[in-house]
Amino acid sequence: MRLAISVLVAATAVLSARTASAQGNPRADSLTRPLSSGMSSTTGYAYTRRSHLVQRDAESQMRARIIEQDLAALRLAQDIYYANHLAYATSLDQLPKFRAASGAVITLRDVTATGWTAEATHPSLPGSTFVGQVTRAESVEPAGTPQ
Repeated sequence: MRLAISVLVAATAVLSARTASAQGNPRADSLTRPLSSGMSSTTGYAYTRRSHLVQRDAESQMRARIIEQDLAALRLAQDIYYANHLAYATSLDQLPKFRAASGAVITLRDVTATGWTAEATHPSLPGSTFVGQVTRAESVEPAGTPQ
């Protein structure tokens, strides 16, 4: 049940971010400040995304938004992988349905049983960085539960 909620939360976040971005919502703009969904007390799941864009022209901002959408899609792909394997993928090759639409180079780092970090760079945006991170609280068995 928790896993289904985590996947649903991830899918909702991706859809709402794309909708807000498409509608020109200024709150959807993460190019100048870090975004964090915080830790959910019901699921023990947190997603944090940080972006630092060096160039500020319209083309660079558009490309940055596509990279951020790639990181959101990676988050969803990782959540689905986790639901099926109870572990996160350590390589993008393990996520065959994930493709970066932006042409960014995305690298998975620090993949553990409780989370992962992804860094994205793009050759046309030198010095710019994009990071997505998932942290999942370790599950704790209630006292007195047989193991």
